[in-house]
Amino acid sequence: MRDASLKEALKSPLFLALQNEGLLDGAHTGGCVLYEKRAQVEALLHK
Repeated sequence: MRDASLKEALKSPLFLALQNEGLLDGAHTGGCVLYEKRAQVEALLHK
């Protein structure tokens, strides 16, 4: 976030992939949804 605005970050390949994979959807326990789904996020990063 230091090198990009929030608007730019939301259009980044990583954020778009998170959206396309549905990792930002659905219910969660109120914490960080990416932490709760960290295995899926890590798998996405290694694609």
